[in-house]
Amino acid sequence: MAKSEGATRIIFVGKAIILIGLTLGVLAGFFFGNGLVGGMFALYIAGLGGLVWVAGWIVQGFFIDPPRRG
Repeated sequence: MAKSEGATRIIFVGKAIILIGLTLGVLAGFFFGNGLVGGMFALYIAGLGGLVWVAGWIVQGFFIDPPRRG
């Protein structure tokens, strides 16, 4: 149970990184006046968060018990 909760926390951190990256990208585009800079920053940080989210999803898949047959 504890391992599955840890994987759930990894997924949460990945989603939080995605949201923070997108928010900072929008703010960077707004303050610097160049949407390209904000967009590239947002894609970079959101991509990093996506990798963390996928890693948590894969780890969680290893800890889920398969259904028992018979």
